[in-house]
Amino acid sequence: MRLFTLAITLLLIGFNAYSQGQQKPIMEWVRTWQDGINGQTIIDDIAVDSYGESYLICHYANQFFDVQGTNSIQDYYLGNFDRSGVFRWGLNVSSLGFPRRVEVLNDTSLYVIGQDEIVKYDMSGNLVNSSSIPSAWLMEDFDFDSEGNVYCIGRSLGGNPVQFGDTTIGGLGLLLLKFDSNLNPV
Repeated sequence: MRLFTLAITLLLIGFNAYSQGQQKPIMEWVRTWQDGINGQTIIDDIAVDSYGESYLICHYANQFFDVQGTNSIQDYYLGNFDRSGVFRWGLNVSSLGFPRRVEVLNDTSLYVIGQDEIVKYDMSGNLVNSSSIPSAWLMEDFDFDSEGNVYCIGRSLGGNPVQFGDTTIGGLGLLLLKFDSNLNPV
C-alpha cells in the first residue's frame, strides 16, 4: 500500500524556496494517512491562506476527510487543515464535475472550479454562491484581479455552441471567462 502524504507537497514548496536563494527550509510538521484504496487517492490542488491553513482538492479520499460519499474514484473532496496540519472539515464537491483548482481570496473566500461550475465558499466551507460553466468546456485554471473578479481559462471538449452571458461560444479552442466577485458572468 502506498502512503498518501501531504509532506511531499510541503517539501516541494520548501525546496522551491531554498532553490530561489532563501534560507534553508525548516520542516514544521508532516501528516500522513494510510491510503487503503489501492493507492488511488490523488491530490489535485492545494491553497494556503495567510494564517497557514491549507485547503486541498483531492479525489477518492472520503476516508481521510470523514465526509459522506460513495468512495469511488469519481468522488472529489475539499478538505481544510489548520496551521498544525490537523483536519478541520471536509466537503464532497463531486457535483462540480471534476474539480481542478482551489484558491483563497483575501482570507475571506474559497473558490473551487470544476468542469461544470465555479463555486464560492466562506472560509468554513459554507456555500456562498456558484455559477455554471458552459458545457463541453474544461476549465484548467483561474485567478483574481484586485477587484475580486474571477478569470477562468479552459479548453473545448467539442460540442455545439453554448450561451455564456451575452456571448455565444463554441467550437474547438481556448476560452477565457470573466466573472464578478459574486460569480456573475461579465
